[in-house]
Amino acid sequence: NKTVIDLREIDSIIEYEPEELLAVVSTGTRIDQLNAILEENNQFFPLNPPLTSRATIGGTIASNSYGFLMSRYGTALDMTLGLKFVRADGTLVKAGGRVAKNVAGYDITKLMIGSWGTLGIITQIAVRVHPKPEMIQTIIVGFDTLFSAIDSAFDVLDSHFAPDFLLILNSELAVKIMKKVKIDPGQADFFIIMGADGLPETVKWQENEIKNIYGKNRARFCDVISKRKNDQVRNELRDYVSSVYKGIILKVVSTRSAVQKI
Repeated sequence: NKTVIDLREIDSIIEYEPEELLAVVSTGTRIDQLNAILEENNQFFPLNPPLTSRATIGGTIASNSYGFLMSRYGTALDMTLGLKFVRADGTLVKAGGRVAKNVAGYDITKLMIGSWGTLGIITQIAVRVHPKPEMIQTIIVGFDTLFSAIDSAFDVLDSHFAPDFLLILNSELAVKIMKKVKIDPGQADFFIIMGADGLPETVKWQENEIKNIYGKNRARFCDVISKRKNDQVRNELRDYVSSVYKGIILKVVSTRSAVQKI
């Protein structure tokens, strides 16, 4: 027999300190719910697993879920400062820097991340939040072959740029996602979609330099997605589910030199 415990109604935001970039939330708090509060101070919680309108903080931490922003902001391991959980015998355990001191010699917080509830039921989490970038920009690039797309991705990551994310999609998937947000993706067999966020002057400089890199790799085109479509495109990429969209998506997070060492 299996027992299912639904914690979605335990969804309060217990503490929020914008100056400390800290939020303490109940396990059932939804990611979008937390971000709505953080938005008031131009901050956000950058873990972006699929369906953030339904995904809870507790479930995200327990499953160590994350989205394409992990290359910039990290995973649950980087954003979880502390937590409380209940063991099978009913004992309430506190762990982490913000909630309580760790047991000497053990990092219980990290042990709980990705444990899928097998070690206890997480009830409260202290998380690190981040300032929102002043400018958010998404770039789409088209290529004839997968190899040219991969080479271009490595050239960008091996340069002095640090994109917030860099994804490679085949044409089938790219067309389906772009059509849903009413964008013509252009004619290509493979696509790179990448984010370049930050200060406006930095983003503009990166845009020009990145276009030069892609041009050297014979990209068919390199276009900037309009501001009003930015969030829509990123949400579709975030919520990509193979049962809905058939296709290939690759997250490129390492440099060419690092891969060669492997």
